[in-house]
Formats: sequence, C-alpha cells, structure tokens
Amino acid sequence: MWNLILVRYGEIGLKSEPVRGQMANRLLSHIRSSLKEEDIKEFNVTKTPGRVYVETDEIQEALRALGYVFGIRSFSPCIKVDIDFSEFRRYSTQLLEGRLSSEETFAISARRAGEHPFTSKDIEEKLGDYVRKEFGASVDLDNPDHTLFVEVRDDNAYLFLKKIEGLHGLPIGSQGKVVSLFSGGIDSPVASTRLMKRGCRVIPVYMDKGRFDSGEMKKRTVEVKERLSRYSPYKMNLIEVDFEEIMQVISENVFRLTCILCKRSFYRLAEAVAEKIDAKGVVTGESIGQVASQTLDNLYVLNEAVDLPVFRPLIGFDKIESESISRELGFYEASSRNVGECRALPNKVSTSADLKEVKELEDKIQIKKYEKKALEKTNLRKN
Repeated sequence: MWNLILVRYGEIGLKSEPVRGQMANRLLSHIRSSLKEEDIKEFNVTKTPGRVYVETDEIQEALRALGYVFGIRSFSPCIKVDIDFSEFRRYSTQLLEGRLSSEETFAISARRAGEHPFTSKDIEEKLGDYVRKEFGASVDLDNPDHTLFVEVRDDNAYLFLKKIEGLHGLPIGSQGKVVSLFSGGIDSPVASTRLMKRGCRVIPVYMDKGRFDSGEMKKRTVEVKERLSRYSPYKMNLIEVDFEEIMQVISENVFRLTCILCKRSFYRLAEAVAEKIDAKGVVTGESIGQVASQTLDNLYVLNEAVDLPVFRPLIGFDKIESESISRELGFYEASSRNVGECRALPNKVSTSADLKEVKELEDKIQIKKYEKKALEKTNLRKN
C-alpha cells in the first residue's frame, strides 16, 4: 500500500541556512547508511526544505532503519498522490477501509507548503465531508479514533495515518567527538546516546581490570557496544585500556578511597585517549547520589583530576529513568545482566573524600607512572 516514507526533522530547521543545509545533507547520508545496514538494496533518498523522502519497496525494513537515526523528529509511511481531490477521496477510502467503522470517530488533519488554489481548511472540510458520508462515521476534532493526515507540498500530496516518533536531536558527527567511559551497564550506554543525540560522535573506552572483574564484564561490554554501534553511522571501535596493574596498586594501598582513586585514574586515562584522537570531552553515566562514589563531594574530587569537560547527561536521572531509556533503545537485556561486583570494592566507600588526602595518596603510590604504562599498551585504532 505505502509507496514512500515522509521524514521530518526538527532542530535542524532552526539553524541558519548554511548550517541547515550541511546538517540536512549529513542526515541524508546517515539515513542511507542505516538503510544499507538493514540490507535494503534499492532505495532513493531526497529532500526539500523541512522534509526528507525515502522511496523503496521495502517499507517495513526502511521504517526500522529510520528508528536508528539521530536528527529525525518523526516519520510516516504514506501514499504519494497527485494534487487532486478525486485522488484524495480515492486513497482516503483505500486507507480507511477496514479501519474506520460507523461507530467510530475520525478527523482530517491537513497542512500545506507552497502555492495552491485552496487552503488546508478546504481540504479538511471537503475530505471530511466525503469520509463522513462514505463510512457513516462522526467527526471528532479533539479525540478521534482515527486521524487521516494530508500533507500537500508543492506539486505532490502525501496521505498517511500515523506519525512515528524519531530519536530527535542532531545528526551524529555534527558536533565533533567525545570519549565515553563505557562498562556496558545500564548507565554508560544511555549516557552515550544522550551525547549522540546532541550530534557528538562517541568513542567508547573500556577499563579492563583483569582479574578484579569477572570475565563476563568484558563480554557484556562488547555486546552492548555492538548494540550501541547500530545507532552510529560511523564504525565504533571499543578502546580497551589495561587497568589491572593500576587496580592492584590501588587496592593494596588505599582501601576506603579505592573507588575515588580508581575513578580519577579512569578520568585521566580517558582524557589522555581523548587528546590523542582529538575528542573534546569525557562522558560518564554518573548521577548525583546514585552510589557512594557519586555524592556531590566525591564528584567534585573526581572533576579535579582532569582539564577536559566531563559530560554527565544523567546527572539528574534516577535509575528508573535510565532503565526506561535502556529498554527503549534495546540495551536493557544485556546491560542488566549480572556480571558480579568489582573484586577490589572496599567494605566501606568514602562518601566525602578529601581532595588533599586523595592527591597525597596518588603521589605516594606513583599512580601516574602506572597510567603511563597502561597508555603505552593501549591500541588506539582509527576513530
């Protein structure tokens, strides 16, 4: 039935004309990449101001592909028709047949772009009157059981029944690169997608603690990274840093401040990776007060470890909110898998670390020496 998908973008349309053109072209490129990922062989993607059009015989697969593209506000499978009221009547009957009964209500929602000898109101009134008589249904403009949308744009019209919500935001890559401290749990993938939504290309960095974590931790991280990568038009390599020796030195000397020194070391290593690949910030899944190391006092101490911006898009989220997004994006099943706790976790974690004490401990155990060794072994594949 459907012969085209009408795609709408939101924020892109608010940019200046040169920036809008660049971002729209980037969006088209990402749509094409996602269509190819769904193994769609034949398609055509074009644009006019404010709209993108996807033509293919594989409509259902294309709808799935569009659900992975940041920068799209909504999209609709539709029938493209000539601007002719007889065509509107014909295809409205085809679309509503078997859907709209005489006991139900309906509405016609029309909009136009371009010059035409009729108004949107004319479409709604004429087509609404036809549908009312054809199906014996009542009009309800406030809460209809069914809505038939008609969008007239220049020389063509598009009829459709629903608007599918997109991922919104800006096309990935339009705002540069960031690195993400990535464990594959609930929070880090969700935090990564929040930066992707804002147009950032995210490079995941995994701190491999070796024997201090179960082997399942790394498996989960790799699996969730693969799921996350479906949302990116770019190849997403997982950068792995050998953290085992650093973890051993910390665990043997620090105790209640273990988590703080560990996280500060994560930050410094992530910053060093970011600088080598020209990324502009570090993303974490931290939320104030969620665990002992994420109290406001401790986040202050963590921030002092680096100069690059630390982005915490989940800072005001509770766990339920993060889990909800994780489910929506298809991460939750893998992210929620129990992989055990860090074996260096102390019995009691400091909730209000003293910065001076922390820095003195770092100097005492010469932590930066071990960080340098870890970086020298890190494979920074092209990102």
